[in-house]
Amino acid sequence: MSDKIRDEQIDVILTSLAAYYQTQLNVISIKIYHSALSAFPVDAIRQAAMEHIKISKFFPKASELIELMTISGPKVPLIEDTATVQAHHVLEVVRTRGQYFTDPRWADRVTDKLMHTRWNYYALCDLNEDKSNWFVKEFVSAYLSLSRVGHNDANLEIEGPKKLKQLASGLFKSVDD
Repeated sequence: MSDKIRDEQIDVILTSLAAYYQTQLNVISIKIYHSALSAFPVDAIRQAAMEHIKISKFFPKASELIELMTISGPKVPLIEDTATVQAHHVLEVVRTRGQYFTDPRWADRVTDKLMHTRWNYYALCDLNEDKSNWFVKEFVSAYLSLSRVGHNDANLEIEGPKKLKQLASGLFKSVDD
């Protein structure tokens, strides 16, 4: 789902809540809600909004929706958990498919972007087992950063000289080769 479609769906939820509670939202408030709810799936936000209508007479704060999603509502994975799962998924694909996996694509959008801009899949195939913990830690950190900044293409590419990018793409290559 594109960021634009996601934003539109959240806007529908917020405007529906505003209509129900007979209140007004401004552009700044909407942006705050989008930012605060960025780690949660739209369906979970929708479900939390419906739950809030059942229990409150007042328009929900973002924190109230988050509480409904994380404590009393269905368990929505935290972004840190998703990042860790995605890092281990990448390692699992590397182990099972190896270097002969042509043109790897990743269902998770942030993972796909990281694996096409920050890490080289084929270089990960040469990753020693003892370095996999380092990869998971670095991947989670990059995943969280990218998720917080947003995943539009303009924010994803790390700027730097071409030679530096070439060196970084071969980071996992063994010096013994």
